[in-house]
Amino acid sequence: MENLEMFGSNFKIDDKVLIKELIECPMGELLPEESSGKYFSQKVEFEGQFELLNDEEKFVICYCDNELAISELDISDSKIVVIPDQDRTVLKVLGSNNSEDLTMIFKSNDRLNQDALKNIKKTNKVEIYLLALVFGGFAKEAYKVIELSEVELEKIEF
Repeated sequence: MENLEMFGSNFKIDDKVLIKELIECPMGELLPEESSGKYFSQKVEFEGQFELLNDEEKFVICYCDNELAISELDISDSKIVVIPDQDRTVLKVLGSNNSEDLTMIFKSNDRLNQDALKNIKKTNKVEIYLLALVFGGFAKEAYKVIELSEVELEKIEF
């Protein structure tokens, strides 16, 4: 459960609730304003940020960006390339239909990042939501489960 403070308020929400609301939210609709919408409004500090959610069974990646940037991403038929580095692992989601690629950096000194990579390696997949910052909150614009090839899975190191 995450505690967030903004403008003097104390807001708590569990990742299980966030994931449930992401699943239930219709495509193109705003996330519920008083719960998951509020969470992302308080948590997202800059465009192009991704948030990791964990419900103890899986990790979910939420990529948050402005409406125009999200509209330029197509993950409908994407694959993932893993780029290991000394102090981080980069997952690059190759965009479908000549769309922009999506780059996510997992730091080796961040426990949540490492736990997410372990889960990805164990489950052989990445579950990703694209959330657009629109007037009034965050809208669910796309969802995709992307399986990794064996070659890419072998590149994931902890």
